[in-house]
Amino acid sequence: MAVLLFADIAIREGGAYALQLSAERDFNNGLSLGPGIALSHAGDGSNGVDVAIGMVIFKVFGSQ
Repeated sequence: MAVLLFADIAIREGGAYALQLSAERDFNNGLSLGPGIALSHAGDGSNGVDVAIGMVIFKVFGSQ
């Protein structure tokens, strides 16, 4: 069983950016669970920031 942390930042021309953070827990039976959050700004002159929150459930079937 392992716990993995992921983070990335993407900066684009025109001031657009995105920040993504997530954690993933891998279980011995091939199951992975991971909550995450993403913040993004379009860079089009607005001050708004979009927020996305989600959960990933991943299962491996067959031999590992």
